[in-house]
Amino acid sequence: MKQLKSLLPAALLTLSAGFPALSNAADLTISCGAVGAELQLCKEAVDSWSKQTGNNVQVVSTPNSATERLSFYQQILSAQSTDIDIIQIDMVWPGMLAKHLTDLRELLPATATQGYFQAQVDNATVDGRL
Repeated sequence: MKQLKSLLPAALLTLSAGFPALSNAADLTISCGAVGAELQLCKEAVDSWSKQTGNNVQVVSTPNSATERLSFYQQILSAQSTDIDIIQIDMVWPGMLAKHLTDLRELLPATATQGYFQAQVDNATVDGRL
């Protein structure tokens, strides 16, 4: 849990570094864990990142069940919905969702994955896309 708590703010800050357009305050939506400690950690990281960057972030509720959350993501991504800007996905979903997701290698500096376990980076990389 401690590792998740330290990774989420770092991931948000890394993500912000890749979006120069966000140097002006932006309104973003993020979906992350639906309940418990996971949701609390997400909200804390979002609050911290918002204060550091000046961006406004709304945390969007998602289904509690991982299966239902995956189905929800597949529906909104297939519909090309713009309702959610950032989604937190399970480590087994990258292959299922990859065709709908932005390749972060095109947006982030080459050093963005430093400090992450290489196995996590490899798992999140599908056909050379992160």
